[in-house]
Amino acid sequence: MMAEDRDLRLKGYEVYRFGGAELTDRQAADRMLNASFDRLHQRYLKWVWFFLKDLGELGF
Repeated sequence: MMAEDRDLRLKGYEVYRFGGAELTDRQAADRMLNASFDRLHQRYLKWVWFFLKDLGELGF
């Protein structure tokens, strides 16, 4: 598993891992996963906004 993690990172992917123990309690897992994906959404939403803003300034 660690070799695959390194391989993905070297290919330019960002890896976000969750452990099985984090998912044993359904309600806690739902909260944790929702919070994690909300944070990912916010992180990449900012990137998309800057990208689209730059395209608008270029006349696209």
